Amino acid sequence: MLGFTDIYIHPDYTRPAYRRTVSELLQRVMIEALGNCGFGCAPILDAPLAAASMHGFDGSVPLAWLDVEGYLQRLAAAQPAVNVLRVVPSGQLRRAILGFADQTAAPDELGHVQRLLLKKRL
Repeated sequence: MLGFTDIYIHPDYTRPAYRRTVSELLQRVMIEALGNCGFGCAPILDAPLAAASMHGFDGSVPLAWLDVEGYLQRLAAAQPAVNVLRVVPSGQLRRAILGFADQTAAPDELGHVQRLLLKKRL
């Protein structure tokens, strides 16, 4: 069966809760790209801060993970009806280190972002 890849969708938080994806399947969407526009569910260091910028966050799925591996395990456990690919959510990386501060990241802060991206301890 032929299908489409939806490269501009934001179900990062809702996909573990709503796995059926009926509207996507009816449109023949076979793959969803998660992490678009800097939004995403991992990596996070401060769950309440990260939740403030997750599309569809309503608390129904506890943020019981902090790293990408934990999020992907939770997503896999939900067994979504479509395939997913993950884009690194740059906004969550930035928020983890700078919060919502309107400032340029200092070199040491960029180092923290790089280590978080590479899954190394801060």
